[in-house]
Amino acid sequence: MTGREQKCTIFKASRKQDHYLYLATETELEDLPGGLLELLGELQLIMKIDLAARNDLAGADIEHVREQLSECGYYLQMPDISRPRDIMGSTPGMEGLQ
Repeated sequence: MTGREQKCTIFKASRKQDHYLYLATETELEDLPGGLLELLGELQLIMKIDLAARNDLAGADIEHVREQLSECGYYLQMPDISRPRDIMGSTPGMEGLQ
C-alpha cells in the first residue's frame, strides 16, 4: 500500500468483452492515445477507487496498474487468455465489476 492517494475511475468497454479502462483522476478521456476510445467503444462507468487504500485487484496486478497510472495516466485491463472462463462467459473473480 502506498502512502498517498492514487484515485482512479474504472470503465468497462462496450466493444471489447472483459476490457476495463483504469483512468487516473487527473487524466481526461481526450488525453488517451488516438484510436483507443474507438476500439473500446462506449465506456460504462463501473466505479471510482483509491488504489492507495487497496492491496489487490480482482483481475490485474495492482503494482503494475499503479505504475501505469503514474506513467501514462491510464491502464487497460484485458482478459487473461490463460484464465478459464465459466460456462456463462465471464472470467472468475470479475463478478463485482460487471
